[in-house]
Amino acid sequence: MLTRVSDSLLTPVGPQQRPGPASTVASKTEGDRRRPTPATPLSRHRLRCYQQWERVTREHQQVVYAQVAEATLSRVWRLACQLQKLVEQGIAHQQLSQSAKMQALAERLAQIPGQYRGRPLLDVRMTLIPLNGEPAPRLCQLKSVPLLASRPRDELVEMKLGEQWLQMGLPANASSAELEAVVRQALMPVGIELSVEQGVARLSVPSALWTSLQGQVAMRGQGQRLPAGELRPIRLLERFHWQDPRGWRFTSVDEMKQSLPKIQGVVAKLARQLTMTQGVQAQMQQTLNSADGGLMEHEVDSQLQRLQVLLNPGGFHQRMKSLMAQANASRNQTQSLLY
Repeated sequence: MLTRVSDSLLTPVGPQQRPGPASTVASKTEGDRRRPTPATPLSRHRLRCYQQWERVTREHQQVVYAQVAEATLSRVWRLACQLQKLVEQGIAHQQLSQSAKMQALAERLAQIPGQYRGRPLLDVRMTLIPLNGEPAPRLCQLKSVPLLASRPRDELVEMKLGEQWLQMGLPANASSAELEAVVRQALMPVGIELSVEQGVARLSVPSALWTSLQGQVAMRGQGQRLPAGELRPIRLLERFHWQDPRGWRFTSVDEMKQSLPKIQGVVAKLARQLTMTQGVQAQMQQTLNSADGGLMEHEVDSQLQRLQVLLNPGGFHQRMKSLMAQANASRNQTQSLLY
Protein backbone atom coordinates (compact mmCIF):
# COMPACT_ATOMS: atom_id res chain seq x y z
CA MET A 1 0.00 0.00 0.00
CA LEU A 2 1.36 3.35 -1.01
CA THR A 3 1.27 6.34 1.30
CA ARG A 4 1.40 9.95 0.31
CA VAL A 5 4.56 11.75 1.18
CA SER A 6 3.96 14.88 3.16
CA ASP A 7 5.46 18.10 1.91
CA SER A 8 6.60 18.93 5.43
CA LEU A 9 9.20 16.14 5.27
CA LEU A 10 10.90 17.77 2.30
CA THR A 11 13.32 20.57 3.16
CA PRO A 12 13.71 23.08 0.40
CA VAL A 13 17.22 23.56 -0.78
CA GLY A 14 18.06 27.24 -1.04
CA PRO A 15 20.83 28.88 -2.96
CA GLN A 16 24.30 28.49 -1.39
CA GLN A 17 25.77 31.65 0.05
CA ARG A 18 29.12 32.73 -1.23
CA PRO A 19 31.62 34.27 1.15
CA GLY A 20 31.58 38.00 1.01
CA PRO A 21 34.55 40.33 0.82
CA ALA A 22 34.78 40.65 4.62
CA SER A 23 35.00 36.88 5.19
CA THR A 24 37.56 36.59 2.39
CA VAL A 25 39.75 39.20 4.01
CA ALA A 26 39.36 37.50 7.39
CA SER A 27 40.37 34.12 5.97
CA LYS A 28 43.38 35.64 4.26
CA THR A 29 44.41 37.35 7.47
CA GLU A 30 44.09 34.08 9.42
CA GLY A 31 46.10 32.27 6.75
CA ASP A 32 48.81 34.91 6.93
CA ARG A 33 49.01 34.43 10.67
CA ARG A 34 49.51 30.70 10.28
CA ARG A 35 52.08 31.13 7.54
CA PRO A 36 55.62 31.27 9.00
CA THR A 37 57.36 34.57 8.57
CA PRO A 38 60.34 34.14 6.27
CA ALA A 39 63.66 34.76 7.97
CA THR A 40 65.47 37.87 6.91
CA PRO A 41 68.68 36.84 5.18
CA LEU A 42 71.84 38.11 6.78
CA SER A 43 73.93 40.49 4.84
CA ARG A 44 77.29 39.29 3.62
CA HIS A 45 79.09 41.73 5.87
CA ARG A 46 77.17 40.70 9.00
CA LEU A 47 77.55 36.99 8.21
CA ARG A 48 81.29 37.45 7.81
CA CYS A 49 81.43 39.29 11.14
CA TYR A 50 79.57 36.43 12.87
CA GLN A 51 81.86 33.84 11.34
CA GLN A 52 84.95 35.77 12.33
CA TRP A 53 83.62 36.25 15.86
CA GLU A 54 82.90 32.51 16.19
CA ARG A 55 86.37 31.61 14.91
CA VAL A 56 88.12 34.08 17.20
CA THR A 57 86.08 32.88 20.20
CA ARG A 58 86.89 29.23 19.47
CA GLU A 59 90.59 29.93 19.01
CA HIS A 60 90.68 32.05 22.14
CA GLN A 61 89.14 29.16 24.08
CA GLN A 62 91.84 26.86 22.75
CA VAL A 63 94.52 29.35 23.79
CA VAL A 64 93.11 29.53 27.32
CA TYR A 65 92.93 25.72 27.48
CA ALA A 66 96.56 25.48 26.31
CA GLN A 67 97.66 27.98 28.95
CA VAL A 68 95.93 26.09 31.76
CA ALA A 69 97.26 22.77 30.41
CA GLU A 70 100.81 24.15 30.24
CA ALA A 71 100.66 25.28 33.87
CA THR A 72 99.26 21.91 34.99
CA LEU A 73 101.81 19.89 33.01
CA SER A 74 104.67 21.98 34.40
CA ARG A 75 103.52 21.37 37.96
CA VAL A 76 103.00 17.63 37.44
CA TRP A 77 106.33 17.31 35.60
CA ARG A 78 108.19 18.93 38.52
CA LEU A 79 106.51 16.53 40.98
CA ALA A 80 107.44 13.54 38.79
CA CYS A 81 111.05 14.74 38.48
CA GLN A 82 111.25 15.13 42.26
CA LEU A 83 109.90 11.60 42.74
CA GLN A 84 112.33 10.19 40.18
CA LYS A 85 115.28 11.83 41.96
CA LEU A 86 114.23 10.40 45.34
CA VAL A 87 113.81 6.89 43.92
CA GLU A 88 117.20 7.01 42.19
CA GLN A 89 118.84 8.10 45.44
CA GLY A 90 117.08 5.35 47.40
CA ILE A 91 118.22 2.69 44.93
CA ALA A 92 121.76 4.03 44.85
CA HIS A 93 122.10 4.03 48.66
CA GLN A 94 119.88 0.97 49.23
CA GLN A 95 117.81 2.94 51.73
CA LEU A 96 114.11 3.08 52.52
CA SER A 97 114.19 6.22 54.67
CA GLN A 98 112.44 8.29 51.97
CA SER A 99 109.82 5.66 51.03
CA ALA A 100 107.02 7.53 52.85
CA LYS A 101 107.86 10.73 51.00
CA MET A 102 107.96 8.83 47.71
CA GLN A 103 104.52 7.37 48.33
CA ALA A 104 103.16 10.81 49.25
CA LEU A 105 104.47 12.28 45.97
CA ALA A 106 102.93 9.40 44.01
CA GLU A 107 99.58 10.04 45.70
CA ARG A 108 99.79 13.74 44.81
CA LEU A 109 100.38 12.78 41.18
CA ALA A 110 97.45 10.34 41.29
CA GLN A 111 95.10 13.11 42.42
CA ILE A 112 95.41 14.60 38.91
CA PRO A 113 95.73 18.29 39.78
CA GLY A 114 94.34 20.92 37.47
CA GLN A 115 90.91 21.31 35.86
CA TYR A 116 89.36 23.20 32.99
CA ARG A 117 85.66 24.04 33.19
CA GLY A 118 85.10 21.39 35.83
CA ARG A 119 86.83 18.61 33.90
CA PRO A 120 90.26 17.15 34.79
CA LEU A 121 93.09 17.98 32.42
CA LEU A 122 94.98 14.69 32.90
CA ASP A 123 93.66 11.15 33.06
CA VAL A 124 94.93 8.29 35.19
CA ARG A 125 97.71 7.57 32.67
CA MET A 126 99.13 11.11 32.91
CA THR A 127 97.85 11.89 29.41
CA LEU A 128 96.51 15.33 28.54
CA ILE A 129 92.79 15.07 27.73
CA PRO A 130 91.87 16.97 24.54
CA LEU A 131 89.48 19.90 24.81
CA ASN A 132 86.51 17.84 23.54
CA GLY A 133 88.04 14.39 24.06
CA GLU A 134 87.62 11.56 26.53
CA PRO A 135 90.06 10.29 29.18
CA ALA A 136 91.80 6.95 28.94
CA PRO A 137 89.73 3.83 29.76
CA ARG A 138 90.01 2.01 33.07
CA LEU A 139 91.47 -1.47 33.41
CA CYS A 140 89.67 -4.05 35.56
CA GLN A 141 88.80 -7.70 35.88
CA LEU A 142 85.77 -9.60 37.15
CA LYS A 143 86.20 -11.02 40.64
CA SER A 144 85.85 -14.83 40.77
CA VAL A 145 84.30 -15.15 37.29
CA PRO A 146 86.53 -17.28 34.99
CA LEU A 147 85.04 -16.38 31.63
CA LEU A 148 87.95 -17.96 29.72
CA ALA A 149 87.91 -21.26 31.64
CA SER A 150 86.71 -24.34 29.75
CA ARG A 151 83.61 -26.11 31.10
CA PRO A 152 81.95 -29.44 30.13
CA ARG A 153 78.57 -27.87 29.26
CA ASP A 154 77.36 -24.84 27.35
CA GLU A 155 76.52 -21.75 29.36
CA LEU A 156 74.67 -18.54 28.59
CA VAL A 157 76.17 -15.72 30.65
CA GLU A 158 74.18 -12.49 30.93
CA MET A 159 75.62 -9.17 32.05
CA LYS A 160 73.62 -6.05 32.93
CA LEU A 161 75.35 -2.69 32.43
CA GLY A 162 72.92 0.01 33.51
CA GLU A 163 70.02 -0.33 31.07
CA GLN A 164 71.92 -2.53 28.61
CA TRP A 165 72.04 -6.32 28.55
CA LEU A 166 74.88 -8.40 27.13
CA GLN A 167 74.72 -12.12 26.38
CA MET A 168 77.68 -14.48 25.96
CA GLY A 169 77.02 -17.96 24.64
CA LEU A 170 80.09 -19.84 25.91
CA PRO A 171 80.37 -23.26 24.23
CA ALA A 172 81.37 -26.44 26.05
CA ASN A 173 84.94 -27.79 25.95
CA ALA A 174 86.12 -24.70 24.05
CA SER A 175 89.69 -23.49 24.13
CA SER A 176 90.74 -20.23 25.76
CA ALA A 177 91.20 -18.59 22.36
CA GLU A 178 87.67 -19.55 21.25
CA LEU A 179 86.13 -18.26 24.47
CA GLU A 180 88.16 -15.06 24.15
CA ALA A 181 86.72 -14.41 20.70
CA VAL A 182 83.15 -14.95 21.97
CA VAL A 183 83.59 -12.64 24.97
CA ARG A 184 85.32 -9.95 22.89
CA GLN A 185 82.47 -9.96 20.35
CA ALA A 186 79.85 -9.72 23.12
CA LEU A 187 81.53 -6.75 24.84
CA MET A 188 82.13 -4.79 21.64
CA PRO A 189 78.69 -3.01 21.47
CA VAL A 190 79.31 -1.13 24.73
CA GLY A 191 82.89 -0.15 23.89
CA ILE A 192 84.60 -2.56 26.32
CA GLU A 193 87.82 -4.11 25.03
CA LEU A 194 89.17 -7.47 26.19
CA SER A 195 92.80 -8.38 26.79
CA VAL A 196 94.31 -11.47 28.33
CA GLU A 197 97.21 -11.38 30.77
CA GLN A 198 98.47 -14.63 32.27
CA GLY A 199 95.20 -16.34 31.38
CA VAL A 200 93.06 -13.72 33.14
CA ALA A 201 90.55 -11.63 31.21
CA ARG A 202 91.10 -7.90 31.62
CA LEU A 203 88.49 -5.39 30.59
CA SER A 204 89.24 -1.92 29.26
CA VAL A 205 86.15 0.07 30.23
CA PRO A 206 85.46 3.61 28.90
CA SER A 207 85.79 6.24 31.58
CA ALA A 208 82.16 7.40 31.42
CA LEU A 209 80.87 3.82 31.68
CA TRP A 210 83.27 3.09 34.53
CA THR A 211 81.89 6.02 36.51
CA SER A 212 78.31 4.85 36.02
CA LEU A 213 79.07 1.25 37.03
CA GLN A 214 80.44 2.29 40.45
CA GLY A 215 82.73 -0.70 40.73
CA GLN A 216 80.35 -3.57 40.01
CA VAL A 217 78.15 -5.23 37.38
CA ALA A 218 75.18 -7.60 37.61
CA MET A 219 75.62 -11.07 36.07
CA ARG A 220 73.99 -14.49 36.01
CA GLY A 221 74.81 -17.80 34.38
CA GLN A 222 73.66 -21.42 34.26
CA GLY A 223 75.78 -23.05 36.92
CA GLN A 224 79.07 -23.43 35.05
CA ARG A 225 80.91 -20.18 35.73
CA LEU A 226 78.12 -18.32 37.53
CA PRO A 227 75.23 -19.60 39.68
CA ALA A 228 71.87 -19.92 37.91
CA GLY A 229 68.90 -17.85 38.92
CA GLU A 230 68.84 -14.23 40.00
CA LEU A 231 71.32 -11.57 39.01
CA ARG A 232 74.31 -11.33 41.28
CA PRO A 233 76.51 -8.27 41.84
CA ILE A 234 80.05 -8.97 40.64
CA ARG A 235 82.79 -6.68 41.84
CA LEU A 236 85.16 -5.06 39.35
CA LEU A 237 88.76 -5.20 40.55
CA GLU A 238 90.63 -2.24 39.10
CA ARG A 239 94.08 -2.92 37.69
CA PHE A 240 96.51 -0.03 37.28
CA HIS A 241 98.29 0.82 34.06
CA TRP A 242 102.07 1.16 34.33
CA GLN A 243 101.69 4.93 33.81
CA ASP A 244 99.19 5.19 36.67
CA PRO A 245 100.95 6.46 39.85
CA ARG A 246 98.53 4.47 42.01
CA GLY A 247 100.32 1.29 40.96
CA TRP A 248 103.80 2.42 42.04
CA ARG A 249 105.21 0.94 45.24
CA PHE A 250 108.25 1.92 47.34
CA THR A 251 108.19 -0.35 50.41
CA SER A 252 111.32 -2.25 49.31
CA VAL A 253 114.33 -1.71 47.10
CA ASP A 254 113.00 -4.25 44.59
CA GLU A 255 109.72 -2.34 44.30
CA MET A 256 111.70 0.87 43.78
CA LYS A 257 113.62 -0.78 40.94
CA GLN A 258 110.36 -1.91 39.36
CA SER A 259 108.77 1.54 39.72
CA LEU A 260 111.75 3.57 38.49
CA PRO A 261 111.36 2.76 34.74
CA LYS A 262 107.66 3.61 35.00
CA ILE A 263 108.43 6.97 36.60
CA GLN A 264 111.09 7.73 33.98
CA GLY A 265 108.63 6.94 31.21
CA VAL A 266 106.00 9.26 32.73
CA VAL A 267 108.56 12.06 33.15
CA ALA A 268 109.54 11.79 29.47
CA LYS A 269 105.88 11.65 28.44
CA LEU A 270 105.02 14.77 30.45
CA ALA A 271 107.98 16.61 28.92
CA ARG A 272 106.80 15.74 25.40
CA GLN A 273 103.27 16.88 26.15
CA LEU A 274 104.55 20.11 27.68
CA THR A 275 106.61 20.90 24.58
CA MET A 276 103.69 20.09 22.31
CA THR A 277 101.31 22.28 24.34
CA GLN A 278 103.71 25.22 24.23
CA GLY A 279 103.97 24.86 20.45
CA VAL A 280 100.20 24.71 20.02
CA GLN A 281 99.77 27.71 22.28
CA ALA A 282 102.28 29.77 20.28
CA GLN A 283 100.63 28.77 17.00
CA MET A 284 97.13 29.66 18.19
CA GLN A 285 98.33 32.97 19.62
CA GLN A 286 99.93 33.80 16.28
CA THR A 287 96.65 33.00 14.52
CA LEU A 288 94.73 35.30 16.84
CA ASN A 289 97.24 38.09 16.21
CA SER A 290 97.05 37.71 12.45
CA ALA A 291 95.44 40.27 10.17
CA ASP A 292 92.22 38.25 9.94
CA GLY A 293 92.01 37.23 13.58
CA GLY A 294 92.93 40.39 15.49
CA LEU A 295 95.41 43.24 15.85
CA MET A 296 99.17 43.08 15.78
CA GLU A 297 101.06 44.72 18.62
CA HIS A 298 102.12 47.73 16.52
CA GLU A 299 98.48 48.30 15.53
CA VAL A 300 97.09 48.53 19.05
CA ASP A 301 98.31 52.10 19.75
CA SER A 302 96.96 53.55 16.51
CA GLN A 303 93.58 51.85 17.01
CA LEU A 304 93.36 53.18 20.56
CA GLN A 305 94.06 56.70 19.33
CA ARG A 306 91.31 56.44 16.72
CA LEU A 307 88.94 55.13 19.38
CA GLN A 308 89.84 58.03 21.65
CA VAL A 309 88.95 60.50 18.87
CA LEU A 310 85.60 58.86 18.32
CA LEU A 311 84.82 58.90 22.04
CA ASN A 312 85.82 62.55 22.42
CA PRO A 313 82.76 64.64 23.46
CA GLY A 314 83.74 67.30 20.93
CA GLY A 315 83.18 64.79 18.15
CA PHE A 316 79.39 64.90 18.56
CA HIS A 317 79.46 68.71 18.46
CA GLN A 318 81.42 68.71 15.21
CA ARG A 319 79.10 66.09 13.72
CA MET A 320 75.99 68.14 14.56
CA LYS A 321 77.48 71.34 13.09
CA SER A 322 78.24 69.47 9.89
CA LEU A 323 74.70 68.06 9.68
CA MET A 324 73.19 71.51 10.31
CA ALA A 325 75.30 73.00 7.54
CA GLN A 326 74.31 70.28 5.09
CA ALA A 327 70.59 70.68 5.93
CA ASN A 328 70.80 74.49 5.94
CA ALA A 329 69.04 74.49 9.32
CA SER A 330 69.36 76.92 12.18
CA ARG A 331 70.10 76.08 15.80
CA ASN A 332 66.50 76.57 16.87
CA GLN A 333 65.20 74.31 14.09
CA THR A 334 67.65 71.55 15.04
CA GLN A 335 66.77 71.90 18.75
CA SER A 336 63.05 71.59 17.99
CA LEU A 337 63.74 68.39 16.03
CA LEU A 338 65.72 66.91 18.89
CA TYR A 339 63.15 67.72 21.55
